[in-house]
Amino acid sequence: MKIYGHTPDHISLYHQPTKTLISGDALTANDGVLMPPIPEFTPDMDSALNSVAKLIELDIETVITYHGGVCTDRIKERLTAIAEGKG
Repeated sequence: MKIYGHTPDHISLYHQPTKTLISGDALTANDGVLMPPIPEFTPDMDSALNSVAKLIELDIETVITYHGGVCTDRIKERLTAIAEGKG
């Protein structure tokens, strides 16, 4: 699956058997809370948030971000808030 993150051609990887998303820079984390990409490093935030919206469809239990580490709490809720720009 090709997902655009904070830069063109960025990918995120979903491992279905473990319900784990390796989001790279498409998402960040702060103290275990899933957060949106960093605006200063995201040339097209609208596209980045549209990409996050695509992730809502997946059955994700764990997100591994490049910036911030691992998140396991309220994943779908956080993805929805981020995609709606309420991150």
